[in-house]
Amino acid sequence: MTEKISNNTAFANHSKRGGLLRFLTCFLLVAGLHIGLFAQSALRITLLSDQERPVATANLDSLIDAELSALLASRYDLTISTVYTGGSAAEIEAATVRAYANSDFVIGSGLATSSALLHRGTYPKPTIAGIVLKKKQGAVAGAVGVEKQGAGIANFTYVESPFDVARDLEA
Repeated sequence: MTEKISNNTAFANHSKRGGLLRFLTCFLLVAGLHIGLFAQSALRITLLSDQERPVATANLDSLIDAELSALLASRYDLTISTVYTGGSAAEIEAATVRAYANSDFVIGSGLATSSALLHRGTYPKPTIAGIVLKKKQGAVAGAVGVEKQGAGIANFTYVESPFDVARDLEA
């Protein structure tokens, strides 16, 4: 009779270990699937600024950063890098080349950076010129129907300023 009890005890211990092993296997499988299914895609955005360095007060760069974070951070593993060019044409060109190499998206936030982006010939990544003072028909290289259809260039768009600086200076 002792033999019978020890066999039953061995079976019970084996069943407990097997159940625990099955539970852990199922838990890890389900957890792994959920992590894979709900993992956020990385999104790297480079903001090209005309400023020489960051400033403590609110400015267009900080507003764009805050808005992008509010809109995209819950859906993507978001990284926003601001590159300060000082408005220098050479620095803007070098920063643009680096941004296209290291980012998924490029945004020019100042007059100089937006102008430099506006006059590029190709756009290997989605690009926004944040401030365009005055566009003219055909001012954007390759533009077709600029007035009605945006830039008409793949991977490029712009935000036209509501201000007419030339008109304001004449008045």
